[in-house]
Amino acid sequence: MALGPLTEGATVLLSGGIDSATVLAALLDQRVVADSLFVDYGQPAVGEERDASAAIANNYGCSWSSLT
Repeated sequence: MALGPLTEGATVLLSGGIDSATVLAALLDQRVVADSLFVDYGQPAVGEERDASAAIANNYGCSWSSLT
């Protein structure tokens, strides 16, 4: 099966959890060029979540940004 052209334009809100990681993986599997964004809204586990989010983005080779 031949893959179609890459599609651009998705930003995934990547919390560091399994749900957002799955969304990112599914988009990349569909050849969508995706960026990731972590949002610090004052959650108690912000450090761990930020680290997990950055690690997931790094694993998939996509860009990662953080918003505080």
